Amino acid sequence: MERFTLAQAAEWTKGEARGEAALTAVTTDSRQIPPEALFLPIKGERFDAHDFIGKAIENGAAAVMSHRENEEYPVPALYVENTSQALLDLAGGYRTMCGGKVVGVTGSVGKTTTKELLYAVLSQGFRAQKTEGNLNNEIGLPLTLMRMTRDTEVLVAEMGMNHFGELSRMTAAAKPNLAVITNIGTSHIEFLGSREGICKAKLEILEGLQEGGAAVLCGDEPLLWDKRESLGCKVVTYGIENSACDLTADLHSDGTFDIVNNGLAAAHLPVGEKFTAKLSIPGKHNVLNALAAADTTLIPVQAQYLSAKGLEQLLQTVQKVRRQINPKLKIEGILLTMTDSRTNYGQQIDNLIRGAYGSKIKVFDQTIPRSVRAAEISAVGKSIFQHDPKGKVAEAYQSLTGEVMANAERQLKRVAERGR
Repeated sequence: MERFTLAQAAEWTKGEARGEAALTAVTTDSRQIPPEALFLPIKGERFDAHDFIGKAIENGAAAVMSHRENEEYPVPALYVENTSQALLDLAGGYRTMCGGKVVGVTGSVGKTTTKELLYAVLSQGFRAQKTEGNLNNEIGLPLTLMRMTRDTEVLVAEMGMNHFGELSRMTAAAKPNLAVITNIGTSHIEFLGSREGICKAKLEILEGLQEGGAAVLCGDEPLLWDKRESLGCKVVTYGIENSACDLTADLHSDGTFDIVNNGLAAAHLPVGEKFTAKLSIPGKHNVLNALAAADTTLIPVQAQYLSAKGLEQLLQTVQKVRRQINPKLKIEGILLTMTDSRTNYGQQIDNLIRGAYGSKIKVFDQTIPRSVRAAEISAVGKSIFQHDPKGKVAEAYQSLTGEVMANAERQLKRVAERGR
C-alpha cells in the first residue's frame, strides 16, 4: 500500500481529522494491527467494532477512524458520519491517487472464474492484481482497492451483491474502466423481486464506469442483450448461443473452441477471423467428473423457489451418472440452506422440497439459516467456525455433522445385519 496522510483520508471521506499521521495500512481487525495502520471500525448487525478502538490502539494503531464524534483518543483520529461508507470513500480516493485501471466483474455466477481468467491473461503483459478469494462485498472490495500501488497497471476486482444499491456504492469507489457482467441468475431473488430486478441491480456497476469505459456483457442472456443499446456507454458482447454477439465461441468435442470476431474492432483479431483455444480449467463437464469420482453426494439447496425447481435437473444428472459412469453413486441427502423459518415464504419452500422429495431422498432435519455473520466470512477470509463460532450457522453445521454421522452409523449397522 502507498503512503497517505490522515489529512488526505479526511478529504476523501469528507471527515474531520484531529491530529496528523502518515499511514501505510488500513485494517478492520483490532487484533492484527500492521505498522503505520489506520484502524477502521465497522458497525455490524450484532456488533460495533468501535468498542474495540482501545484495543486497536493498545496493539499499535497509528490512527483511528470513528463515528463517535464526542469520544477522544490518544492517537490521531478521523471522525466520519458512517465508517462503512467512509471505508468505500477512502478506497475510492486511494484508488484515484494510485491511478492504474480497474476491471470490475459481476454476475450471478461465474464471477470468480472470470476474475481468475482475466487476471491470468492480463498478468502476462501488465503488472496486475486481483481480488483475493471472495473479498467481493462492501468490505472486501475497498480493502482490495487499497492493495493497489502506483506500480499497479490493472486490478481485476470482483463485485458481489444481494440488495439494490450495493453495486452502486462499490463501483463509485472502484471507478472501473471496464465492467464485465457474466450473467443474470436467480440468486438473491428474494431481495430483488425478479430476474429483471437482479439485472437492474447488476447494471449498477456501470454507474461508476470511467469516461470512455466499456461494458462487456454476456449476449446469451436476453435481459442483458435487450438493454445493450440503452446503457449510454460502449458495449462489447460475447456468447456461445447468440451468433449476433461481437465475439462468439464455437465449441468442439475435443475441448477446444474457436473464438470468432463478428464485429469488434481489434488489431490482433480482424473482423471475420478466428483463433482456436483450449482452457486447462474445468467447465460444465467437471460436474460430471466430480460425480463420477464420488461415493456419495450431499446436495445443498437454497431456500428459494427457482433453486428448488433446479434441483430436479441436478437429480436427473445424478441418475445419468449412475446409469453411465458410476452405478455406486449415492445421494447422502438434501440440505436446505439460507433458510428463514420466520417467513411464510421460507416455510413454503421447506414444505415444498420435503413434500416433493422426502419420500425418495433424505432431506436433512437440520437446515442452515440465513445470517449476516455468515455472509461476512468471504470478506474476512475465515470459516464460520473461526468468524462466529457460537453463532447460529456454526451451531447448525455442527448439528448437521452429527446428523450425517448418525445416518452413516445406521447404514453401516444395516449392512452388517444383512451380512449375517
